[in-house]
Amino acid sequence: MKRFWLLALLAAGTLSVALGTPAFAAKSDEGAAEDTGTSMDDVNSAMGSMTSHMNDIDKKLHLNFSGDVRVRYAFICQSASQTGVTIGDSSRGRYRARFGVSKKLGDFTGKFRIATGSSAAPFSQNNTFDTAMANPSILIDTASLTWDPAFSNGVLSFTVGKMGNPLTKTSITWDPDIQPEGALMEIKKGDFALRATYFELQNLFASGTTFGNMDIFMDNVQAEIAAKFDTDTSLGLMAGFEYIPNGALLTSGATGIGAVLGAGKNPVTSYGGVVDNGPGVGRNWDIAEGMIYFKHKLGDVPMKWYGHFTDNLNGTNLTALPVGTYSNTFTNQYAWLFGVDIGATKSAGDFAGSLYVASLDPNCNLPYLLDDDPGESNRQYVFGSLSFLAEDGVLLKLSEWAVQHEYYAIAGVGSANALGGSSQNPELVTYLDCILNL
Repeated sequence: MKRFWLLALLAAGTLSVALGTPAFAAKSDEGAAEDTGTSMDDVNSAMGSMTSHMNDIDKKLHLNFSGDVRVRYAFICQSASQTGVTIGDSSRGRYRARFGVSKKLGDFTGKFRIATGSSAAPFSQNNTFDTAMANPSILIDTASLTWDPAFSNGVLSFTVGKMGNPLTKTSITWDPDIQPEGALMEIKKGDFALRATYFELQNLFASGTTFGNMDIFMDNVQAEIAAKFDTDTSLGLMAGFEYIPNGALLTSGATGIGAVLGAGKNPVTSYGGVVDNGPGVGRNWDIAEGMIYFKHKLGDVPMKWYGHFTDNLNGTNLTALPVGTYSNTFTNQYAWLFGVDIGATKSAGDFAGSLYVASLDPNCNLPYLLDDDPGESNRQYVFGSLSFLAEDGVLLKLSEWAVQHEYYAIAGVGSANALGGSSQNPELVTYLDCILNL
């Protein structure tokens, strides 16, 4: 009986250590278990020894674990379409779970993470409460290796694989769930950073597509510098350029990106077609971007103001939009965002908020790369959020988008009586999130 209770207590202590909770210390008025005569000091000593062994193992393995679970209630409302047909509201429950591990060996660091979501939707790691209680797939979200050569003293690094997005970004350039695949070279020296990436989008050599079997890839270069005035105040500038050859091919074929995009995120079928650079030559995407941000404190409250602007230099290569369907006079190629972050959730009881306004022309960026929550490109929207750290590791967040199409009829497509259709009326998108960091 003595061995049974000792083993049970050791098992509970092991679970407590594994979950990161402090090991309990058993107490007894008599200093011994009532029916066994086992000393509680023996149990506590054994559990302390177990904790020490676990710490030793963690130090030897050099494993860093991370993860989170998010439960979301989403509500979408659009009062009416362009033709006045009423559209019903939409609401759904969703969840996301992620778990990752990293390890450093000498100059090399490996990262691996799994996440919920769908292989057909890289811009969302959500699963919806509509699968008849079936168990969804678990996907490989990250699998990368980074080399930080010792001779560079932390200045130079190389990363290959499926990685966390290394670029400085906002919702007008990247969805936060997308983990790009390819290679990164990064140079950091003090407050200066230079990044160069090669991200592969579709391997056309394997599929035998025309245009010389040229793979579709994306090259990005960003240079960023931040000038610090004091501990809490800094001004940052970023300039970048993005190049995608044969972008028109992204909408072709029954496999690869052509199949993943679908009509809703297809830069050809959604926005009236493209004009090739010449017979048999796919149109390139050449996107210049710039960002400015300013950090300071208002009393004890941290603030960050920022502006982000992009220009697709080939953006005018769209079929002409019909007369009378413009909601403004933009020329199809620009995107911009201005916003402010207020506060930070570092300790239990902290509040934080965000407010920004953005506009994305129909051909500003590849639509499927953009933030899927406000609805990709061809949108204008205002966003606001309020976060509250209920306790360490548990975040409650309210987010709200007011979204409107920039052009409410695209190249003769006309109005669509559906959420996300080409409507002049705004959509209101509300998220209620509870996020627990593991």
